[in-house]
Amino acid sequence: MDKMQTAVVAAALTPPDKVEHPDGSLTATQRYLFTADFLGFQGHFPAAPILPGVVQNLIGHCFCEAVRERSLALVGIDNAKFMLQLGPEMEITVSGTFKEKGDKLVASIKLDVADGTASAYQLTFIKE
Repeated sequence: MDKMQTAVVAAALTPPDKVEHPDGSLTATQRYLFTADFLGFQGHFPAAPILPGVVQNLIGHCFCEAVRERSLALVGIDNAKFMLQLGPEMEITVSGTFKEKGDKLVASIKLDVADGTASAYQLTFIKE
C-alpha cells in the first residue's frame, strides 16, 4: 500500500456498513474525514485546498477494498462526475452498490457531504 492509500484508509471514521440483498447485490456505506494535513491536499491548492478527482477515485477504490475485505485490481473508471469541491474537515459518506457482471465486479460509488453529492462514478475490478 502506498502513502496515499495508507492516508485514505487512516481517514476512515467508521468501518463499512454492509447490506446483502436477495438479488445478490451488496450495498455499503462508510464515513471519512480528511484533515487539513491530509497528503491529498498538498499542492492542490495551497490557499484553498480541495481533493483532486484522482484522490476521490482512490477513496472509492479503498472503500471497495474495505467492503470486500481484500485487494482489488482496478480495470476501469466510468461515468465520473465531480459536482462539489471537497475541502478539509468535511465529513464524507461514501456509498456503493456492488454487482458481479461476468468476470468483473462493478461498483457504483457516490461521495456525499452535507451539501449534496460531491462525486459519482463506476469502478470496475477483476473478479477473483
